[in-house]
Amino acid sequence: MKKTAAAACLTIFLAIPAFAQERGPRQLRPPARDGARGGARDGAPPPRGTQTPPVLDMVEGFYVSQLPGMVELSDEQFVKILPVLRQSLRERFEISTRRTRAMNQLRQAAERGASDEDLTRLVREMDRADSDVQANREKFLASVDPLLMPRQQARLRMALIMIEQRVGNMIQRANNANANRQPAPPPLEPPGF
Repeated sequence: MKKTAAAACLTIFLAIPAFAQERGPRQLRPPARDGARGGARDGAPPPRGTQTPPVLDMVEGFYVSQLPGMVELSDEQFVKILPVLRQSLRERFEISTRRTRAMNQLRQAAERGASDEDLTRLVREMDRADSDVQANREKFLASVDPLLMPRQQARLRMALIMIEQRVGNMIQRANNANANRQPAPPPLEPPGF
């Protein structure tokens, strides 16, 4: 699992500069405000003591490098959207982590013949996570749409789909490369044999 995450981080990290060159350099952080330290509200990284996972930092960097050019954001729009984007990505990461955990638990429960009550509970957890992903997206769009012209709103929706696909493909390639490097574990025998 750690090797998979590391491979995904490396792939995303290596891909960010290549994709960023497509649109040219872009300021990744909004300008400092009168010497104030950054906080979650102004788009700066989280305060010391709270550390974001490297994968989230890589994904965030990819969004930040791609979104402005794809949506044709002005610098003013970018500075206003950046904190909303970062918060949305953090929430989405937490939801995705919860969904993956629920999916793995559901798979394991189904394989071991768990009770209907356990399966129902796990299905509900997955469904809640799926609903939360959609709610997160709607909240992000509702927050940034007032800052955009209708053409930019359309471009934003298309850009989000394209970026999500690229990130998903990079992670999938990293997982596949990692799986090809690791020897397959010995098959597990069912209990009682």
